[in-house]
Amino acid sequence: MKASPYVGITGFKTKGEIEVTGKFFRENGFYESSYLPMFGFLVSETRLKQKNVSGKKSPAAEDLTYLARQVPQGYLPMMHYHTNNLETLPAQIRDLLTIYQMYERGLCRAVQLNMEWPPVDKIEEIRHDFPELHIVLQLSNRGMDSLSVAEIVQKSRSYDGLVQYTLIDPSGGFGISYDSERALELLTELNAALPNIRIGLAGGFDGGNVESRIKLIQEQYHEPFSIDAQGKLREEAAGINILDIEKVRWYINGASRALLSQNLPAPIESQ
Repeated sequence: MKASPYVGITGFKTKGEIEVTGKFFRENGFYESSYLPMFGFLVSETRLKQKNVSGKKSPAAEDLTYLARQVPQGYLPMMHYHTNNLETLPAQIRDLLTIYQMYERGLCRAVQLNMEWPPVDKIEEIRHDFPELHIVLQLSNRGMDSLSVAEIVQKSRSYDGLVQYTLIDPSGGFGISYDSERALELLTELNAALPNIRIGLAGGFDGGNVESRIKLIQEQYHEPFSIDAQGKLREEAAGINILDIEKVRWYINGASRALLSQNLPAPIESQ
């Protein structure tokens, strides 16, 4: 059975951001829906080596367990992990998920792997260590750029039975819009080839476009799919890159209108 589709926002750093976003999800009908609100936390090998140091968009690793605990029960906290050192990937994931017993206590059991085609044997090792972990395979622009749709699908087959989600994400968190025609073709072909994996999309979603983009996909793709947003929900303020709560509100509102058919006011046009 496939994992539940999610509506995600990535880049949380504070308890306040989590609390207000949880409120928006509830107000827009997601609490009792079949779509899981996903709260994404950015983390990397660099953060793990200096657990008390935060990054521009990422919290300190030592704060991740506390932040995951703030996510409302029944929602989906997820670590979005990046490393260039794939040989030690299983050890890094162990280091991450054992921070204050994060996995063991059930506070976070989902990880997105933000890297190009991680070795299958390393994913098998992670699955052995954490059998209840939900893994998202990110298909980034760098990983897909030189490949045809058929080649991407063939490489993705190697992860069948090992990951629960595949996210088509050519933007990589920078708010870059995807090619709708190619994304739809990928969605369709991946879904046919990987019947046990939930497929999703990311890339430039915001309150001004999420409703129309979802509806465009729904016209031809008749399977629930996940979405995630990051770059276009953020703002530079006093030299600090922060999550813009008003942009978060309208993104959730638009997603609700499209996915849950909520009778809500239309979102304002994105600037």
